[in-house]
Amino acid sequence: MRAEELAKELHRMYESGRGKNLMVTMIHLFGIKYADEIELCGATPTELCRMAGLRESFNAEVSKGRRLASFVELKPRAARL
Repeated sequence: MRAEELAKELHRMYESGRGKNLMVTMIHLFGIKYADEIELCGATPTELCRMAGLRESFNAEVSKGRRLASFVELKPRAARL
């Protein structure tokens, strides 16, 4: 997946959590779900956040999700988000 596509998905997931006050949780989920793609896309989490229109400081939340990815499995509901 290209960096632009990942940034678009990051933005979509962030916005999907807005009404439920789960924006940061959704950033963590993005990092978990797309950990391998993030590694391969050639963009840093900071760049992905910038491209997604989010604060660059959210790079820490994306990174937390990436680190968690090797310890968790997505439930079917989370995989569909």
